[in-house]
Amino acid sequence: MEGSGSGTYPGKAVRRGENRGIIESNQSDSSERSLTSDLTSENPITNIPNRIKVSIFGQSYHIIGDEDPERVKQLAHFVDSRMKEIAQHSKGISQLKIAILAALNIAEEMLKLQEKNRNIAYKGDKLISLLSGAVEEK
Repeated sequence: MEGSGSGTYPGKAVRRGENRGIIESNQSDSSERSLTSDLTSENPITNIPNRIKVSIFGQSYHIIGDEDPERVKQLAHFVDSRMKEIAQHSKGISQLKIAILAALNIAEEMLKLQEKNRNIAYKGDKLISLLSGAVEEK
């Protein structure tokens, strides 16, 4: 994806999030450690990001970023639960396909919630207009 901030490096995938976080696999070779330190060294020493270890679908990941560690663990648990749910209902498919299906399901829910949020905001704006008109008439 162009402009997404994602990149693939030998032996590991690294993705920078909006909060400049880094997601790395738990593989450990020296090139990966130096890559991680290079990416995190952009921040001043006083703003060292958190490094949180999580497990998603049997794989360990270190998440590096500014997010609250408990929030990161909650997100990882959410993704893990979705993947396990899909795996229970879809026997014999690869972990990659399970991850893609989980991502699609989560994205669908997000888009539905965004649409619902827009509808609520629209209705709220209409109510404000009606109330403003009623107040002006008095």
